[in-house]
Amino acid sequence: MFVKSVINHVAGMAPDIIGANRKMADGGTGTSSSTTTETGDYENGSDILLNVGGGCIARCSTHNIQYNSETKERAVKPVATAAKKKALFTSKGVTKMSITAHAEGFRFYKATENGFEECAALWGKGQSVDLQAFKRGSDTAPYLKGKFVITAIEETNPAQDDATWTIDLENDGEPDTYPGKVTA
Repeated sequence: MFVKSVINHVAGMAPDIIGANRKMADGGTGTSSSTTTETGDYENGSDILLNVGGGCIARCSTHNIQYNSETKERAVKPVATAAKKKALFTSKGVTKMSITAHAEGFRFYKATENGFEECAALWGKGQSVDLQAFKRGSDTAPYLKGKFVITAIEETNPAQDDATWTIDLENDGEPDTYPGKVTA
């Protein structure tokens, strides 16, 4: 709890240090500006954005996307001339692929993009939502785009501390765009 309080204190006291992370979260358009945060040769997480239901996650502190594969193992007897050791290894095949997304953010009174209230209303419709993940300034060329189902949305409201919320989503069918997808 102490670490969270320190992080929240630093985040609240020094938005200019955090820079684009705070500035981009509430640009009001659901898109992004072309400003990036320099971190040398490394990509800055503040420059990778998640848009759910037509707006970026407001005051997003972090998000992650997980690409999942389910596999099936096949143990096959090796041919008679093969070494015995070959029988110890199995082959695998992919039987199912899925993508999940998770985001965490702060509740913010003046949010102009999709915060807890907006995403809770999307969840309440019981329908798939549009999801896009893209690099800042590249909102017209997302690296992940498709229909996703909101599987969980949670709010946390501790006394005398920042209110936060989380959202979890799972793909609904094959996304339009994802890493490695071959287009016809």
